[in-house]
Formats: sequence, C-alpha cells, structure tokens
Amino acid sequence: MSNNEVALLKAGDIKAFKQVYDTNWDRLFRISYKYLQNKQDAEEAVHDIFTTFWKYRNNLDVNQGIHGYLLKITQTTLLKIVRRKKIEYVSYPHENIVSSNLTENEVIIRNLEEYSSSLIDELPEKRKLIFQMSRNEGMSYDEIAKQLNISKKTVENQMSAALKFLRKKLSASIIITTITILSHIF
Repeated sequence: MSNNEVALLKAGDIKAFKQVYDTNWDRLFRISYKYLQNKQDAEEAVHDIFTTFWKYRNNLDVNQGIHGYLLKITQTTLLKIVRRKKIEYVSYPHENIVSSNLTENEVIIRNLEEYSSSLIDELPEKRKLIFQMSRNEGMSYDEIAKQLNISKKTVENQMSAALKFLRKKLSASIIITTITILSHIF
C-alpha cells in the first residue's frame, strides 16, 4: 500500500479500508483459526482485529506498513481471547493439572501473561500507568503525554525504563517460549 493510500486510510477512506480488509481477511482468518481451532472464534477474532484496526488507524506508521500493524493487532487480539477463555484447574498436592480442553500453547501463554503481569505490577505507579496506556489501550506517546499533562520525552523515558526493567527480568526461557508460540501463530 502506498503512502498516499495509507494517508487516505488514516483520513477514514472506506475504499482504502475495504482494500485492506479484502487483501488481509483470509490470511488473518487462517492465523486465527490455526491458533483458536474454532471457525466461529476465528471469524470473531478477525472481526475484532479489523474493528481495532479501524479504531486505531490514525496510529499507522507509513514506514512500518499495514501488514506489521495488522500482525501486532492480531497478536494482541488472540492473547485477549485466550485470557477470556475459562481455565479450570484441578488441584492436587504439589501440582496443578489443567483441564484437557486447553492446548499446550494456551497454558504457556497464560503462565507467561501471569508472570508478565506480576512484573508490570512491580513498576512504579506512574511508569506502570504509562506502560498500560501504551500497551493495553494502544495510545500513542503524544496521547499519553496530553492526557497525563506531561512531556512526550517523559513518556518516552518512562516507557524506555519500563521496557528495560521487563527485558532484564524476563528470563531467556520465557523469551524463547514466547518466540516459539508466536512462530506458531504467525
């Protein structure tokens, strides 16, 4: 997609959105279906992906391209779906056994999410808020700065410190696990 077409999309042009939709729907459905193993869930996921894409189209970076942005939204959407799924644990002494209807990837992702959440909770309150506004709400640094009435540079510094902390705390095995799971998704 050209820079001009991206500009049209950012301006709300429905034809440009339809082109993105038509070009990417099948690929995003295949990714979602491979991960969720359910046609209806995959269709709903793709609907959510394009809804999010439209909602945050102004955050598109002309240099990043549409495909990378869609894959980021897809990853976030699929992880949210996994979080919403009910997970039943049966407790036994010294171990938790997960119900058989879950895939191994869902269990790994859930454990990774719980660990990541615990690390995020360790961040200082302001840094945690900025991190969550950026990652969970999809807000740009400019939007965060404006909402919190701070400079964009402060937001950048806080995000940099948060990411440095998280990288330091995450062990190599968790990073490898994440890459393995994501390679199966994408």
